[in-house]
Amino acid sequence: MYRRLFIIVSLSIVVAGCSVRQPANNVLLEAERNVNSKPHHSLELILNLDTTDFEEADRALYELLTVEAVQKSGVVVGNDTLLANCREFFERHGNRNRLTRTLFQLGIAQYASQQYADAINNLKRAEQLAEKDKDYEVRHSVYEALGRINSEADNPELALRYYKLALDAARRTGNSNWQALDMAQLATIYGLLGDTKWQNAYVAQCQPLLKHIGKHEKAVVLTSLAGLNLRVGYKLTAKQMLEEANQLEPLAETSNLMGDICAEEGKVGQAVDYWYMALNGLSNHVSADAYKKLINHFENKGDYLRAFDLSKRLNKIYAQTGGYNKPYNLAELQNKFEDDAKSQRFYQRIITLLSAVIALFVIIALLLLYHRVRVRRYRRIIDSLNSSYAADLARYNEMKDEMAALQKEKQADAHRFSQKQREIEQLEQKLSEYQEDRQRPEQWNVENSLLNDSHVAHMHRMAARGMAATTDDWQELSMLMSAFMAKLHQYDLNTKEMGVCTLIKLRFIPSEIATLTSASPQAVTNMRVRLHERLFGCKGGARDFDQKIREM
Repeated sequence: MYRRLFIIVSLSIVVAGCSVRQPANNVLLEAERNVNSKPHHSLELILNLDTTDFEEADRALYELLTVEAVQKSGVVVGNDTLLANCREFFERHGNRNRLTRTLFQLGIAQYASQQYADAINNLKRAEQLAEKDKDYEVRHSVYEALGRINSEADNPELALRYYKLALDAARRTGNSNWQALDMAQLATIYGLLGDTKWQNAYVAQCQPLLKHIGKHEKAVVLTSLAGLNLRVGYKLTAKQMLEEANQLEPLAETSNLMGDICAEEGKVGQAVDYWYMALNGLSNHVSADAYKKLINHFENKGDYLRAFDLSKRLNKIYAQTGGYNKPYNLAELQNKFEDDAKSQRFYQRIITLLSAVIALFVIIALLLLYHRVRVRRYRRIIDSLNSSYAADLARYNEMKDEMAALQKEKQADAHRFSQKQREIEQLEQKLSEYQEDRQRPEQWNVENSLLNDSHVAHMHRMAARGMAATTDDWQELSMLMSAFMAKLHQYDLNTKEMGVCTLIKLRFIPSEIATLTSASPQAVTNMRVRLHERLFGCKGGARDFDQKIREM
């Protein structure tokens, strides 16, 4: 009863808690899902959050999303303090995707505040991490930023490389806006390089997308295409594109080019108005170009005061774009980063290789140690088996001697006689278990005088101690078994093979034979199988060979 009541109360508290306040983390996750497609909506969600009780993870994501939403809304964030905190947290907790986005935003902010070395370093790090992920939206952002920076720095080769990577990522995302913008940039760069083939190829690919992209993106693309047409002398086509772009969204680049067309047509007043509108753009390059045209215009009119004022404003732009403002410096920074990255990868490969070699040596050492332990254990088993066999065989011989003595003395003690008989039978049974054919001693077909010979007993003792037979031992054994050895001479056997056959005849077990001949049990088994075919002209097993040898 009380348990049911407790469960009902607990569920009521949970439901009530969920209905009162949605966890901040869920709001952040929703903002993160929409930050690319609906940055304004994401920013609104974020700014309505109460961050007082935020944990470290929520705060890091909150700061990253704030910068992302603002940047994607068209405002460049120049303060990198928040992003530095985010980077430290995501590096510490290993969130690669968010770390990549943080490094990207940090690089953009540092580039805007003229920290070019740090900017390139963070953007290149973001590029490295992005290539390990399949988030092609992040990849596109990184590649497009590097393409734009290299284009502004007059590094066309690097700009082409990154815009092609950006276009590939855009195609993978299916984002028509990005594809059209990247194609327009590629066409523009190829046009500046004088490569009309690729310029026209990207223009042709870009034009079908104009029906499917947003107003802002269409205005940007039309302005880029208009610039290309102006360079090749198609002024009328360019003007039509610029007028259409201006109706979609007035851009600084569009106003600057419209001013150029009006100046050529003699409409100086309209040209000046357009150039003034171009001063308010986000691109310093476009603003600087418009300032130069206005300064030149007012100097030609003799209005030096206004020209001087415009010159001071232009100098401020030059001051803002100071530092690494030479093309080769940005290229050098990127090349230096890639060289350092290659060196780091090389050292990592060396360390990995050395670790693998060390691990291999450790494995080999462990295998050798394991082999030695196993061999010792196996040797102890063989020695114990040989010792047990020798002891049982000696005991059996003693019992037989005692039995013979009792019979000779014709003792009447039937009880003692029967006891000895039982012991002998037990030993016979035990000895048969050592033999592969399981024959008892009375079935061995070997004279007792040979089995009880002192040299045969000596050989058993040597096997029990794990000692190999000496040359003298083999010679004495050969003399003892001379009749049997004579039968073997016709087969042209070597000394070791003769010894193995003799030991089999004398009922030595395989482990004893292996010890006395300094061979492994498996080697002795293989020799027996091989000798069967040589001696008897047919294939057979080791046991078949033993049986035929003992019958000889």
